[in-house]
Amino acid sequence: MKSTRICLLLVLLLVGIQPGCSTKPQKIRTAKDDFQVAAKIADARRRANRMLQIAQQQKEQGNLGDASRSVGSGIDAALKVEDVYERCRILNRAIYLYNGIGYGHRIDESPHPLKKVVGDWENIEDLGNRVEIGAQLSEIYKKFMEKNTTAEMYLEECEKWAGQIESLGAEVRAWMVIAYYCDRLGHDEDSERLVIAALEKATMVESGRPQADLYGELGTRLLRLERTEQAAEVFEIAQEGADAIEEDLSRAYAYLDLAQRLKAKGDIESSSRLLGAAEKIAEGEAEGALSRELLDKIRAER
Repeated sequence: MKSTRICLLLVLLLVGIQPGCSTKPQKIRTAKDDFQVAAKIADARRRANRMLQIAQQQKEQGNLGDASRSVGSGIDAALKVEDVYERCRILNRAIYLYNGIGYGHRIDESPHPLKKVVGDWENIEDLGNRVEIGAQLSEIYKKFMEKNTTAEMYLEECEKWAGQIESLGAEVRAWMVIAYYCDRLGHDEDSERLVIAALEKATMVESGRPQADLYGELGTRLLRLERTEQAAEVFEIAQEGADAIEEDLSRAYAYLDLAQRLKAKGDIESSSRLLGAAEKIAEGEAEGALSRELLDKIRAER
């Protein structure tokens, strides 16, 4: 009986089967599988975003023909998105992808994604969002279509809309968006002028949390323009705002936000110092959901 069991075990080992277990080869998920799953997403906005995400992955893998088809499906879905800003944002992303994979000629072909954005962008209610789409159109027309005059027109329109924004933070953001695209298009003097306008406008912000948030974002946007010295000065002003916040948890969250921005900048020392300050506040708070959530976020940044 014992020898029989030994023989059975040997047989199991030889055929590669463990007693009590069975293994099945797992199917490798392909881009085609992802595409088919994405095509079944009911929500048009989510379907469009997922299709463009797949297209980006296919581009990185060198599958340009498949990427083009995914972009086309993303555009078809985007055209069904009701929100004007979201529709324009997704279509512009598709246009950038088309150009990036060498299918720029399709920008102006049926279903005419560029024509759709051009027809819709001035209907975007939020002026900051309108500026963002218009600034992208300026780059599309100059770099992809070689229509410099049209590109200049969009930048001028963006400045007009930015000047009409009532919210201080949104106006500063809009000036920085235009400055960023001016920089990308080689308009150095205009970019400099718009950065100065944004910095001057930012001085009107209230101290405390508004100052910390606005100058924190401003610092990050300056880094995108490779203005590291200006960004460092702005981050210092952001911390001054955070230090002035009276409510403990709000101050801790401001420190956390700034620490994340400084970490992205590469200033690990300053980031760690602010994380420590935020952690000390959170640990000193009475047990509660907000303090636990804050501690989890702080420790995730360590």
